[in-house]
Amino acid sequence: EAALHAARRAGDRTRQSIALGLLVQAKLQLGTRPDQALQTIKEEEAYCESKNDSQGQALCLMASASLNVEHGRFQAALSTLEDARALFRAAGDKLGEVAASQVAIDVHARRGEHALVLEK
Repeated sequence: EAALHAARRAGDRTRQSIALGLLVQAKLQLGTRPDQALQTIKEEEAYCESKNDSQGQALCLMASASLNVEHGRFQAALSTLEDARALFRAAGDKLGEVAASQVAIDVHARRGEHALVLEK
């Protein structure tokens, strides 16, 4: 948690995203339930929203989507990825938008929705 707070203070989105991911994975390894880990991500997303940091919010949504995929919650992941893509688009972050789209394509492929993958 200290690394996450330090990255916040420094305004370093990359390290903030990495720290959040590591924190969530550590909590899961220690036996935290996935819904509790999602709550940690939602708290970070709310912090980003309070700072009008739409890219930080989108990165939190990407972390949430990844966690949902890991636990077989594909529809929740797809919905979250669409929200992340919209935030990246609004922020003018083309790379983030492409990253969210790629993860969505991967989710469709995992679900066997190959026709949707080809459309994307």
